[in-house]
Formats: sequence, C-alpha cells, structure tokens
Amino acid sequence: MKRLHVRAALLLALAMGAMSHTASSASPSSLRKLMEQQYRKMDQAAARLDLKGYTSYAASDIVGADEGETFTGTEQFAKHLSEDFDATKKMYVFTSKISHLSGVDDLVKVDLTTHMVCDSADPEGKYGPKGAVHRFDIEMMFHHEWRRMSNRWLITRFDTVGFSGTMDGQAIPQPEPK
Repeated sequence: MKRLHVRAALLLALAMGAMSHTASSASPSSLRKLMEQQYRKMDQAAARLDLKGYTSYAASDIVGADEGETFTGTEQFAKHLSEDFDATKKMYVFTSKISHLSGVDDLVKVDLTTHMVCDSADPEGKYGPKGAVHRFDIEMMFHHEWRRMSNRWLITRFDTVGFSGTMDGQAIPQPEPK
C-alpha cells in the first residue's frame, strides 16, 4: 500500500512539473503537443455547444477582436460567443489546426485555422428571412496568445484574422444592410 502512495505521489509530482514548464524550457514539439491538446479540448467543448467549457480556456482579462467587434474580459467574450452558440442548431465539425506557433517564457503565440460545419439560425435576418436555418461550412483564421498563469495556460488574446466558406453550398453573402 505504501508503494502505491509513493508511486501516486511521484506521478503527481511529474504531472505538476510538466504543467509548470515555461514555453522556452519546452521543446518545440512538446509545446506544439501541449497547445494541440488545449485546442482539442476547446474543439470538443465547441462541438458540444458548451460555451462554459469553451470559454474556460480564456483568461479573466482576455482581449480580442472579431468581426469588427472588440471585447475585454471573459464576461464580454462569453456574451460575444453566446450569440453564435445560441443560434447553432447542430454542430457537425469543429476542428482546429495550428499553422504557426512560437513561444518565449510564459507566452505562446498561435496562428490557427478552425474548420466548422454547422446548421445555424439567422435570428436577425442577415442572410434572408429571420430565423431561417442555414448550413455553414467555414474556415476561420485566428491569432491567439496564451499565457501560463498559476500553472495553467490561458488565452489572453483572441483575434479573428479572417474567414472563408459557404452557406447552403454557396459563397457566404454579405449581410444585408439594416
């Protein structure tokens, strides 16, 4: 029994040590694996339309820009995303791929492409009749900055760089002016 406790303590110490590594002390491949693991968990939360799970990777002071809108803090970040999460009726695909990664000390910068296929309602009538449900197949490009805080990596900067894709099999139209 004592041997089991010693082994458990050793495994816990090793796990804590792995989490506490800075970006510069980690090899590029292990840092990439760590970030890929973070994104896999975020993707799984988004695929479940779990806004709380998705935003749990955001630092309390996160700042970002998306579609001309800026936000500061997790509350505004969650509010910004909740409109999209609430409008989504079914998520078929939500996967992210890192295209570029660099890290120094407790900062990691990631350029990311996320592929999303979903059925989403148009509550405001941006793309036709209010409430109509459309199939979106979109690739979104992001720039994220992560910081290690209290032995946990959190997103501190979330910027949408661009997107491309289709709605109902056609190029996404520009929203109708209000």
